[in-house]
Amino acid sequence: MSLDARAALAAGVALIIAIGISAPVLALLRRRGVVDRPNARSSHVVATVRGAGVVIAVGTVVATAALASGSGASGRDIAVLVGVGVVLAAIGMADDLSPRPASVRLAAQCSVGIAVGLWVLAQRSWLFALAAGALVVVSVNATNFMDGINGISGLHGTVAGAAFAVLGTDMAIPALAIGGAALAGASIGFLPLNAPTARAFPGDVGSYFLGAWIAGLVALGLRHDAGLWAVGGVTVIYLADTGWVLAKRTARGESLGEAHRQHVYQRLVDAGIAHLPVALGVAVASAVAAVTGRVIDDGSVPTVVGAAA
Repeated sequence: MSLDARAALAAGVALIIAIGISAPVLALLRRRGVVDRPNARSSHVVATVRGAGVVIAVGTVVATAALASGSGASGRDIAVLVGVGVVLAAIGMADDLSPRPASVRLAAQCSVGIAVGLWVLAQRSWLFALAAGALVVVSVNATNFMDGINGISGLHGTVAGAAFAVLGTDMAIPALAIGGAALAGASIGFLPLNAPTARAFPGDVGSYFLGAWIAGLVALGLRHDAGLWAVGGVTVIYLADTGWVLAKRTARGESLGEAHRQHVYQRLVDAGIAHLPVALGVAVASAVAAVTGRVIDDGSVPTVVGAAA
């Protein structure tokens, strides 16, 4: 089976799994009373089930593990990618069930980041290793901060997964192609739970997994000599928005731990724009950033367009 066919199958399997487990997961979360109540940061006004992002995690991990076998992907690549996603998803789920101190969560994120950095260092320079390790922590938290309106996380997972699937197929990196395609499929399968009207939120398990898996795919690409902009382009919008808000709040002497509504997407919603158009706008911006990253590294638009086609 060709790599592009295997990636497409991974997307389909992940989609079916995510849709198939959505109802039982939602029922279980309701029974456990895992509910997100509105606060100063929230864009919702009624208590809503959270933690449903576990369907993205399960769909992505199972499809990746199943389809990577026999694809030519390194067993270590798959093990590290799956390990990063599963560990941080577990931390996020634990926080959804019973909030943990921020210091504990940050320590766990840093530990995983160090492990990823060492993994990349085996093949690339310390600079790439440092970037990959730091991105684990930054991506997890940025994705968590950006998960504040209906549809935004599912659409981000779809766009990011598709970008990595195309890049991995183009560069013949099986783990990158299959892991990206699985993420895109599972994210699409999750969307009906969260958009246009939210029956459930991804929760920390969803945002932690999404941020970790994307960081893992970036690290995987760097380890296999993919360009920094090619693998990192799709993360730019999330990182820029989060970094700008944190810088502003720091400059004003505001507590970084306080709930707020200063992200661009929150301001757009507060201005009266519905959740889904804003979420789509963010997704389109991330897609443009991903293509731009490829153009910067590959040096031409036709190369990128040809790869996508």
